[in-house]
Amino acid sequence: MKRLFLAVLFSVLATQASAERLYGKPVVCYPDTKAIVKMSKDNDAEPMIAFSGFAWEENGDSKTVNIFVITNIDSGSYVVVEQLNSSFFCILSAGNVLLLDQDMMKELLNWNTSEIRLD
Repeated sequence: MKRLFLAVLFSVLATQASAERLYGKPVVCYPDTKAIVKMSKDNDAEPMIAFSGFAWEENGDSKTVNIFVITNIDSGSYVVVEQLNSSFFCILSAGNVLLLDQDMMKELLNWNTSEIRLD
């Protein structure tokens, strides 16, 4: 089911949406949430978490954005949606591995490294 969800999602996104360059990579954007909501509901996915923050443009400017993570916990599939303004939504990422284990995430991020250097 999760592979079908992702295959259908990417197929719809590739054929029905236009891409816009953000962060130097193409992302798929919509003028509203209709396609995203329909695809999510058709695959038993629901909003899991939302947060607000900033996105940086290629010219260095930033703007306030909202981020939504839509998931199907049973299948492990997810879609990350960024709302750039009141009616512009972009798919930043989609996949089929939803990790909720904080210890595993810390390991993947090298969280417990004794010495962290930024140089």
